[in-house]
Amino acid sequence: MMKICVVGVGRWGKNYARVFSELKGEGVIDEFYVCDKNISRAREIALKYGADGYGDDAVATIRKNSIDAAVVAVPTVYHHRVSMELLPYVDLLIEKPIASSIKEAWEIVRETEKLERIVAVGHIERFNPAVIALKKYIESLRGEGDNPLYVSTQRIGPGPYPGKTDNLGVAHDLLIHDVDVVCYLLKALPSRVWSLTVYTESFPYETEIFAIFSYDAEETITANLRASWRTSSTLKKRELFIQTRNSIIRLDYILQVISVEKGVAEHRSLEDYSEILSAYRSADYMERRLLTSHASEPLKLEVKDFINSIRQRKRPLVSALDGYIALKCVISALESSKRNEAVKIDWNEIRDFE
Repeated sequence: MMKICVVGVGRWGKNYARVFSELKGEGVIDEFYVCDKNISRAREIALKYGADGYGDDAVATIRKNSIDAAVVAVPTVYHHRVSMELLPYVDLLIEKPIASSIKEAWEIVRETEKLERIVAVGHIERFNPAVIALKKYIESLRGEGDNPLYVSTQRIGPGPYPGKTDNLGVAHDLLIHDVDVVCYLLKALPSRVWSLTVYTESFPYETEIFAIFSYDAEETITANLRASWRTSSTLKKRELFIQTRNSIIRLDYILQVISVEKGVAEHRSLEDYSEILSAYRSADYMERRLLTSHASEPLKLEVKDFINSIRQRKRPLVSALDGYIALKCVISALESSKRNEAVKIDWNEIRDFE
């Protein structure tokens, strides 16, 4: 038997309820439940997606129904409190970011180890088919000795409703996606960050952040990451750019397109403008458009990875420690902006987990 409870069924949590309803229909899980402090919302989502039960007290619902695992999809500021309450009873999938602060995140990591729990963190972009394909391609380049040297990302889109601050600022909400993906693709952790933030009147947290991370890998890598809510309600862009010594790689998360450009046809001095235009063309260009399907929905892949990790008692693709690392990068960037100077990031505390 596999029973799962979704704790918090607001804007994002209701999507987990939908996915678990589908997985129950496919026989992947046996039962699922929903909990929310707003009992009317819990009832509404339970009826809509055919949940086996609902409630407004997560611990009571879990204990009463002998539930195996839970998804923590409450607002960010409550992730730590709810997770620590539930860890004695169940394995967890905690929506990103793992917590609000480094201290809170580290407490979750330590409690996970102490109780031997399976804890995944909802960094959904790792399950994006385009990121999965890009990861394989970069590994193939590494095999040829062509390593990443520079990365840049843009993640822009409309922000939260006015006055909605439970999920903090754009760094916790958007930048954290790209920080996690970059660390994952580079297989490295940043040693230093310098950043700038922009604030908007009437909102207490940053609405735009520009962060430059330095990675000490086989060769020094620089990552230039920008996240912004300063857009209209209809403007949204998610893109990633990687330069290796021989290639330019671009990823459009939304269009699910990966393009690779390798060098120019020739590199020499030319006098005639038409010759210059003719010569300055890519020696090799590839574009891959990924075919998406319902089965490849990132959220569904994320949930399946969590369920498999529980059944096999193995580390999920995005563990509590991975969630901690992403959050520490983001908070270090915010600290850099506040201090108006580069901030060193040390990772001594995670050595016991390597």
